[in-house]
Amino acid sequence: MPEPNYNSAYNGVFAPANQNNVSIAATAFAFTPYAPQHFNNPCTVGSTNCDLLDQKTIQELFTLDYGRMNATLGTELPNVNFENQTTIPLGYVDPATEIIRQGDTQLWKITHNGVDTHFIHFHLFNVQVINRVGWDGSIRQIDANEAG
Repeated sequence: MPEPNYNSAYNGVFAPANQNNVSIAATAFAFTPYAPQHFNNPCTVGSTNCDLLDQKTIQELFTLDYGRMNATLGTELPNVNFENQTTIPLGYVDPATEIIRQGDTQLWKITHNGVDTHFIHFHLFNVQVINRVGWDGSIRQIDANEAG
């Protein structure tokens, strides 16, 4: 999703990120990429190929052996809120939930109902954080080291 940090790289003028926020209740988000020719399935406003947000989650469970807290990724059913957690926990041995082809774009909404923060890192993919949202609906912009 284009953002002002791209201005110097692409010699353009792009809208601030706060004009493209995703709310806590959002199930879809559409945008037009700067260079759609680089994508097999470009996200364009009104398209059906990638404007639905894939519901993901970070859940905090406890290990069976020593009872240690263990944060893992999983999937989330729609209509989650602070009173209704609909997490489907997944372990590293579970089948993959996503198969991403070269050039594909996916939009994820990651929900976390835990008590502390957890980092996520990705290998072999370009990832862009759009924004964060509190359970009260407050939108927090990304930190400078998360842009681009």
